[in-house]
Amino acid sequence: MRHEKRLANTMRTASRVGALLLGCLAGQAALGRDGNVFTPYAGLNLTMDNNLFRLPADVNVASISGKGERGDVISSFQAGLRGDRFVGRQRLLFDVSINQTRYRTYSYLNANLLNGSGTWAWQFGHHLSGEIGSEYIQALTGFNDVRSAARNVTSTRSDRATADYMLHPDWHLVGGLYQVTQDNSAAERIAGNFVSEAVEGGISYVPVSGNHMSLRARGTRATYANSQFLFGVPISNDYSQTDLTADAYWQISGHSQLSGLLGYTRRHYPDFQQRDYTGPTGRVTWGWQATGKTLLNLELKRELGAYQDTTNNYIVTDGVSISTIYQASAKTQWQGRLEDKTRRFLGDPGFVFANIERRVDHTKTASLTWGYDVAWPLHLSTALQREWRTSNTAGFSYIDTSATLSMQLTW
Repeated sequence: MRHEKRLANTMRTASRVGALLLGCLAGQAALGRDGNVFTPYAGLNLTMDNNLFRLPADVNVASISGKGERGDVISSFQAGLRGDRFVGRQRLLFDVSINQTRYRTYSYLNANLLNGSGTWAWQFGHHLSGEIGSEYIQALTGFNDVRSAARNVTSTRSDRATADYMLHPDWHLVGGLYQVTQDNSAAERIAGNFVSEAVEGGISYVPVSGNHMSLRARGTRATYANSQFLFGVPISNDYSQTDLTADAYWQISGHSQLSGLLGYTRRHYPDFQQRDYTGPTGRVTWGWQATGKTLLNLELKRELGAYQDTTNNYIVTDGVSISTIYQASAKTQWQGRLEDKTRRFLGDPGFVFANIERRVDHTKTASLTWGYDVAWPLHLSTALQREWRTSNTAGFSYIDTSATLSMQLTW
């Protein structure tokens, strides 16, 4: 009976993909008329994860989830539509999609998620341009940094308004206003609900060679409506942050390029200054076209974890990664990636408030992806990933292996 139910669910998903394919092909001529450019797309992913809750081998998964299975099989169906149209000198873009995620064993995690974005890329005269846009994303929160099996969906809205004034063909004044709002569905994570507001300004150098660089200053203020309680004491996660950054892209030669962002960040917590951070941040990437079919990338980074982190504070991440893309043929592509990173939980009030050793995680990740363009509009891919993490905090070391099979349709 259980097997028949699974088979029926699989058939229903396949029928949705087939119906979408036929409907999009039938309406393609109508979608493209009057200069509109609409791109329907759909995808079906099947993932096997052998350590869903990211637990150490010596931890009984039943103590966390109530069941004996450590892994699960996850299916995800996505369908959406992108739009891109010029109206005079103005450009309008949108992307809206739905995502239906289903778990075979832990079905209480099932979710129907909505994502959407819209952008008006405006142009006034010859010197003034910019963007006004908004994005809404729903996502199931993972279990890497929590030891709870509770289902949590984060809903994040990001709004922006940017401007670019051309002082000279090579020199531009740039600025922007930004707001991010995030809500959590799980009662135990509402302390992570926040609103952040930021203002940014700077100058960019964009010569005709295609190389570019810019200097920017950014101020951010984040407020959390709900306090985080530790040992019965309410802790505010509100903070202010300033960033001074320089970013650049430089074509060193015909086969290599260097890009990155270097900055100095200062984050201040008015109610708990022991959590403050002052120091360098940034990311540098070197790309090398080794052969006509092979591209290599080496990246070094130090990042200050964003306010979206599940710990409601910040994590300093130092990492190095190397990735390669090999275009075996016009239709076949291989991608590989190795990453080694260390995360330090410097802003976690639980460690600071209790005056104990702060959590440090060391993670290694290896992944291999194979992609194949079967025929328009169908693309198939498979991915294997292995992740090892060691932590100085009990219960947060784990090994995880996952495999994913994907089918993507893009018209």
